[in-house]
Amino acid sequence: MPMVIKDSIKKILSLIKKGDIEKSINRLVNICKDTPYKKDVTAISFRYYNLKRKKDRGVFALDSFIVEENKIANDIIELLDDLDAYSESNPRELNYDEIIKIQLVIEGDINDFDENKKLKLQRILAEELDVVEKQIKILHVISGSIRVIIAIPDIKTKLLVNSVRLEDATFSKLFENFTILKVTVLDYLMDDQSNTGLNTAFFELDREEKYTIITLKDENLNQEIAPSMRKIFIQLINEDVDIVIVDLKNVSFISSSGLSAILNGYRLWDENGLFLLTGIRNKKLKELF
Repeated sequence: MPMVIKDSIKKILSLIKKGDIEKSINRLVNICKDTPYKKDVTAISFRYYNLKRKKDRGVFALDSFIVEENKIANDIIELLDDLDAYSESNPRELNYDEIIKIQLVIEGDINDFDENKKLKLQRILAEELDVVEKQIKILHVISGSIRVIIAIPDIKTKLLVNSVRLEDATFSKLFENFTILKVTVLDYLMDDQSNTGLNTAFFELDREEKYTIITLKDENLNQEIAPSMRKIFIQLINEDVDIVIVDLKNVSFISSSGLSAILNGYRLWDENGLFLLTGIRNKKLKELF
């Protein structure tokens, strides 16, 4: 866990170096939720957004804003030093940058999947993934086959997905207690601080090794969410995603040209009703079809 936090700290420092103070604060808020530094980060966040509002209203000139923003950046760097030391002595108490929503399809009758089963699954997953129990959340249990929607730290996603798909022996306790038929990564749980404005109910993500499928599933979507959609797509592109497939079959308001406008220059390919957004990388397209 300390290495994970150190990686997060490096990312935040990199954001500060790029001048993206807002995003660095948002990441810091996420990893400090359950630490003694929560109030410090909240205070920094309040200072920054108050400063930003003043600049937007013309109260602060740009040069004055930059001076104050640099002071906030220095305070963040000092807090990161404290957080680094804290992570060494309290490695299991820290949150991760992102939380991922995952669906597990479990063999059995949903009527048998009671509160005790939920707690058992939560406890076993926490143990196998080496996180504290409060970092694993059972969000929904869906009727039909037992489909359990859980939330786990992003950094543990690949470990869980690969272990289930390969029936990894290191996850023996999980497999002894639950027969998992399928695992699907659905989407990021966006923190309130992310300011995306896009409700995750509007889309699902199915992440595979080479690509991510985004399904826009609400036919009542309208043009007003276009800027927020663009933020989601750009966020995905800037991560280690080679290809993003956007499935628009349930959405009538948007066309390939409309999506192209939303994405402001990112190249698209049309294949059987799917629009391929490759952004920075467009490798291995032929392998998908």
